[in-house]
Amino acid sequence: MVDTAVTAVFLTLVGMIVVLSAWEWTRLLAGRTPAQLRETPPVWLPEPVMAGGRAVSWVGRFALLLALAKEMTGEAALDRAEQARFRDCQVPTHPNAQVNADLLAEVRPVSVGPRGELYAKIMEQKYSNINRCC
Repeated sequence: MVDTAVTAVFLTLVGMIVVLSAWEWTRLLAGRTPAQLRETPPVWLPEPVMAGGRAVSWVGRFALLLALAKEMTGEAALDRAEQARFRDCQVPTHPNAQVNADLLAEVRPVSVGPRGELYAKIMEQKYSNINRCC
């Protein structure tokens, strides 16, 4: 239902643009409206904005380089996998509620093994499948 509504709104807007454009072109071609062939006046940015502001320090560039290196080596994917594994295993409880031991046993983290095995699994997944960015 939502997809249908969004598509209908989109098609309505596109249709309005086409109709208004055709209307304007017919008025221009019929000579009822003179063609205005001029550009809008330029809007100049203030001098501090043009100067570029503050330059990035070497500490910021080094931090960015480390983050990029972590992403390229797969360490970031490993950290995300570990966080997802433990995030999925948390039990939301009310402060006054008593947690059932059977419920806790069901949601304990599944042991994937040491960090090296998880890393190997992530690298195998990364290089065995097509990895599209879009």
